[in-house]
Amino acid sequence: MFWFARNLHRCRRTGEWKFFCEDHRKQPLVWLFVGIFTVGAGTASILSYLRPSPSTPIRPSQDPANRIMIGTVYTIHIYNVDDIADLYINERVHYKVRWGYQGYEPNWFPFVEYGTALINSKPGDSQVINITSDLQPGDNTLRFTLWDSGISPGAASLSVSGKKNGQELIVDSISIPHYTTPRKSSRVYERTFHIRN
Repeated sequence: MFWFARNLHRCRRTGEWKFFCEDHRKQPLVWLFVGIFTVGAGTASILSYLRPSPSTPIRPSQDPANRIMIGTVYTIHIYNVDDIADLYINERVHYKVRWGYQGYEPNWFPFVEYGTALINSKPGDSQVINITSDLQPGDNTLRFTLWDSGISPGAASLSVSGKKNGQELIVDSISIPHYTTPRKSSRVYERTFHIRN
């Protein structure tokens, strides 16, 4: 009466039974098994995906290539820059710092001295840069270069500080005295440091 026969038409038999005729009396069991093995199993698998087992600890990868210690932070501070300094990490330029600006390309912004209204009148300062995500596991090279624009009067200078978890790894500086005759733009400093993480 309520369920479908094999040809997918409703059973239209009438009789003294309550819900199912003699031929269809096992259909409730079929629907129960279908419900358990499809809807129940599907719901259980979705819930197990969304809610991982609390007994499974989450651990960092033990892959030897993943050697960067969790919590290790590498920072670089490039300051006292006159005219343009570049930082190459593994032979690819990552950061550029220049005279008269704070920050690094493309997020640098000009120094402004209030009161005297002087703009771009200080050596460049990258501020502290977190380079941890720029490093690869294993050996890394950090190459610093300084370019002098040759504009007269002029000078060239650069200071570099590199730290691992706050401890000094790299300290270097250069200062070329003031000159008054124009010069050709040139690289006046290049130094490479090796670090291993």
